[in-house]
Amino acid sequence: MHRLGRRWRRIAFGLMVPLLAGEARALDATTYTYPLRVSADHRYLVDQNNKPFRIQGDSAQSLIANLTSDEADVYFSNRQARGFNTVNINLLEHKFAVNAPANRSRAAPFTTAGNFSTPNEAYFAFADQIIDLAASKGMLVSLAYMYLGAHGGDEGWWAELTNSTNTQTVCYDFGLYLGNRYKDRKNILWVVGGDFFPPQGSEGETRLHRILDGIKAAGATQLQTGDWSAPGLSTDEAAFASSMDVNAVYTYGPGNNGATYDEARAGYNHSPTIPAYLKETGYEAEGWIPGDPASIRKYQYWAILGGSTAGGFYGHRDVWEFATDSWSSGFPFGHQRWQNSLDAPGALDWQRLGQLFDSLPWYKLVPSGLGMRALVTAGGGMFGGSDYVTAAAMSDGKVLLAYVPPTGTAARSITVDMVAMSGSARARWFNPTSGAYTSISSSLPNTGTQQFTTPGNNGAGSNDWVLVLDVVSTTSCTTGSQCSSGFCVDGYCCNSACTGQCEACDAVASVGTCIPVAGSPHGARSACSTDGGACGSCDGVNRSACAYSGGAACIISCTDNTQCTAGKSCVNGVCTSASSSRCGCSQSSVDGTWLLALALVDTLRRRRTLRPLR
Repeated sequence: MHRLGRRWRRIAFGLMVPLLAGEARALDATTYTYPLRVSADHRYLVDQNNKPFRIQGDSAQSLIANLTSDEADVYFSNRQARGFNTVNINLLEHKFAVNAPANRSRAAPFTTAGNFSTPNEAYFAFADQIIDLAASKGMLVSLAYMYLGAHGGDEGWWAELTNSTNTQTVCYDFGLYLGNRYKDRKNILWVVGGDFFPPQGSEGETRLHRILDGIKAAGATQLQTGDWSAPGLSTDEAAFASSMDVNAVYTYGPGNNGATYDEARAGYNHSPTIPAYLKETGYEAEGWIPGDPASIRKYQYWAILGGSTAGGFYGHRDVWEFATDSWSSGFPFGHQRWQNSLDAPGALDWQRLGQLFDSLPWYKLVPSGLGMRALVTAGGGMFGGSDYVTAAAMSDGKVLLAYVPPTGTAARSITVDMVAMSGSARARWFNPTSGAYTSISSSLPNTGTQQFTTPGNNGAGSNDWVLVLDVVSTTSCTTGSQCSSGFCVDGYCCNSACTGQCEACDAVASVGTCIPVAGSPHGARSACSTDGGACGSCDGVNRSACAYSGGAACIISCTDNTQCTAGKSCVNGVCTSASSSRCGCSQSSVDGTWLLALALVDTLRRRRTLRPLR
């Protein structure tokens, strides 16, 4: 962040507001009206206007305790630019922060340590700022308000919850405090618990439920979910099951084998039906289970196509805790500065997964074998194994997706029941490591079965691919003269000329209709600029041009060159790229409008037309 004083930043923000007015139309198209609610079929979430909301989440548990407001803005700006719409944050961090349980300003959550009847206004005022900052980015906060800690140990608040001070009445009153404080902050998903199953019928279980009761009694109507031990669902804790609006899937697979589809299926099959989403699985660069990018991809695709129809979360070793050069959680996996891990390969793969799903009516997908015919009839591996292919198709037969997980680098064949399609289908392979498509066929009949063979190595050293079948209701073409509209675009007769850099006529489930797209520009259109951080991409809203997370330039505060990514130098306290690329840095970036406001402030300061505020 630019090294202006806090008061100067407030002035810069004031200057920025009118400059942003012209961007309101674009922002409106990408925002949601909170609070969220459950869809009519109980399979996913929607906003107040019934707009489907697919959780595209990031694990940021230590954010409130371990970041300053400026650092939080860097983080949120990056995640917003990457297409994340949800962050998971601990309201109270017991162990994993530099000054835990206090925040970076050394404000503790309670004025008397461990006494829930003594909430510290300074601490919670900062938490307010973080939740509001997320709201300003259009993001949902998955707010864990009483993290219990692994095995009920010192990582969480189980010991304090069960001490002699925090009686059931104290816990209920603390819930009232939280509910009254946050009931009007609509961008919240309440999360009870964390990494521990309270013993059934225990006093601690009852006290925890009294906090939840207090939140609700205060009038906080946002959705509720729960987090216990892995593998498990929110509804597995019997005392809380009836209070759960959404089922959080927490799994590393049976026996820690990574097969997330197993627990995702249990979440999908839960009765009564409530939306299931992948809340937590293996983290990139950690070692509880393999944390390489290919493994992270398979955990995510397996779960989301296997039953977690409401979305999921990504996590990284350095980001969830916000590690620094000199501080980390202490887990034996190494660490680096969190800023250097924001754009790790797994984060980019997660962005591409989001772009794939957001390019189609994802909320209509039904997992294979779960109210949908078995989609993969041969070559799909064994359920419970690392070679298992998860698949889902839209109930109207217009789209089918099948994820072939990494098993090496060689090509692999699967056979698909084409009767699941409602008409002749286009077939393509989607590369989860690049977002590029490889064509298989422009038209396959929706009869019998069809064998598909992956292209093999996806260019990232593994052989995982996503098969994408979609019904095409228009004619393929090579020239406009073959089309009644006169427009042949992206190989299909199109309803318009469709010349924008970020629109296309070959999008999944919309072939023949020119629509805005997310991800890379389609066909022969000019690629988005990049400086290696891959931050330029189509945002699914702006048809005419790519969106850039860096705006006009790239900045992050620094004191020397070692704090900047490769190709950047520390100049006047700011990491600066010598490149003329519009992308900015791969660590983080600030909108060009914000930079303009900062420049105006600097100019005014030099002219001494503004005086420092005292």
